[in-house]
Amino acid sequence: MSSFHKKISLPRVSALELIVKIFTRKKNFDNLFLLPLFKNLDVRDKRFCRLIVTETIRHNGQIDKIIKKYLKKKIKRDEVYFKNILRVGVCELLFIQSKEYAAINDAVELVKNKVSKSKAGVCNALLRQIYKDRKELLLKYPIKLNFPNWLLEKWTSFWGAKNVESFINLIIKEPYLDISIAGEPEIMKNILNAEPLYWKTLRKFKAGNPSSFNMYYPESIKYAWWIQDLSASIPAKLLLNQSISEIIDICSAPGGKSAQLAASGKNITCLDINPLRIKLLEQNINRLGLKTKNIVCDATKWTPKRSPDAILIDAPCSSTGTIRRNPDILINITKNKIIELVEIQKKLIDNSISWLKKGGIIVYCVCSLQKEEGEDQIIALLKRNKNIDILPIKPDEAKIFEKSITKEGWLRILPNSLKSFDGSDGFFICKLICK
Repeated sequence: MSSFHKKISLPRVSALELIVKIFTRKKNFDNLFLLPLFKNLDVRDKRFCRLIVTETIRHNGQIDKIIKKYLKKKIKRDEVYFKNILRVGVCELLFIQSKEYAAINDAVELVKNKVSKSKAGVCNALLRQIYKDRKELLLKYPIKLNFPNWLLEKWTSFWGAKNVESFINLIIKEPYLDISIAGEPEIMKNILNAEPLYWKTLRKFKAGNPSSFNMYYPESIKYAWWIQDLSASIPAKLLLNQSISEIIDICSAPGGKSAQLAASGKNITCLDINPLRIKLLEQNINRLGLKTKNIVCDATKWTPKRSPDAILIDAPCSSTGTIRRNPDILINITKNKIIELVEIQKKLIDNSISWLKKGGIIVYCVCSLQKEEGEDQIIALLKRNKNIDILPIKPDEAKIFEKSITKEGWLRILPNSLKSFDGSDGFFICKLICK
């Protein structure tokens, strides 16, 4: 890449390489930002690079339809760089609203260096015409084009067309940053320059690099904080009961819920199948000055030496409720993947129930908008296991999400459930008891 660094801005070069990895190699979104081609950028360039990558993914459906309209010849399968350079160019002109000259010039230079000089002219003409027609295009190509049709159909059948239209307009936006705290909101809001939202959650409406925030290494537990969406803080909150002391947290990394429980004085055993994720959890827990017992294991087969008071299952899922901060889900999600995840969730539920004594509690949750992974899992569980009952979630346990408590007694949080606060992650949460 060094041969053209002087001509093209580094964040654009890096963004292109990251986008190619995401679209062609289905690489994990967050892991890509750990690569040297991103990490070696300065702070300002990192911000611009990340903006290009996330906005290109978020608006991919609109971008591809627009490119198809203006391009006379179909892009060949092996023209990976050409296709993604056009995507970045269109994204910058329509959605980031970069300066016309800079966006087009760098796209043309990238085509010359990565594709061919003959294609550079095509790129130049296409981007100039799109820029000229930009107002008309933004009206003609709606946001719903960025979501797979089958997913929109599923959501509409679950939640209704009005709800879906409302929340897709929220989850296509740049995300806010929610912060869970161990101490007092009134003290921490000034330290973190964030707004108190509910209970122990503050919100920054402009995301930043958390490692640069005050008290990243807290002086004491009352100053401890960690990144966690408001809706993700509710499952652990349901276990902050005096009679519950010993808790097993399944699929616990990166450790937000474990930190909540540990900060409240609970004895937590954290399980995760991935040793790298357990290492991440340990780093996060250690930063906060907290203690948990951490075990690498397959929780569908593992058994504890003694029965816990409660189990928290934050099950692996499609994560469709977190698209706002993980837009690559729109590219990588498939029907078959959801089917595989539903089977893993079932095994986790059934094995963990066998650990409980009478009166033991389970909180099951998924950051998914799919009923198969939430409501349907619990309905199926109650049919096959007569020793399990729902413990209805009470309004004072959820408060800000009180309207999201269903007649069955579980919580179904949609991304627009807190529309007046700019939304939240989508979540399903259910509390169960062993009879």
